[in-house]
Amino acid sequence: MKVNVCVGARCTMMGSSNMLDALENLQKRYFEEGELEITHTNCLNVCKEQGTENTPVVEIDGERITSAAPQEVCERILKLAGKID
Repeated sequence: MKVNVCVGARCTMMGSSNMLDALENLQKRYFEEGELEITHTNCLNVCKEQGTENTPVVEIDGERITSAAPQEVCERILKLAGKID
């Protein structure tokens, strides 16, 4: 599973650093090496297209989540991976 976290200026100001911390903890706790790929992505242009209230932005296997919260994203990943119901 591939997770892209926007680390553009606005997303960083709105919490993408906390998101990365939560994802790294999730990865260590629930996934084997190589099962969950977390990448830092420069601006995904959501601010320009949809407005700054939609940040931070995360993509899980290409599915974009705007106004993302760490708990929401981590739960979604665990569900997609079949690790929780």
